Amino acid sequence: MEKREADELLHQLEFHLGLAWIYQQPQSEEQRINSSAKTRNSPSDKLTPPSPDVLPELELTIIMAS
Repeated sequence: MEKREADELLHQLEFHLGLAWIYQQPQSEEQRINSSAKTRNSPSDKLTPPSPDVLPELELTIIMAS
């Protein structure tokens, strides 16, 4: 898709769906580094799997839900 076509598509989406585009401000190098460091240390990086004793109960819940 060419840039002109993409711009037209975005304009049509904005018009017909009542969208308002919000543009992110460019980040400085320091902000990018800080943001990257925060992401790496986020709780989602430290997820642990459930204990084996929970698995049978989970399987039962899934079977009963279907």
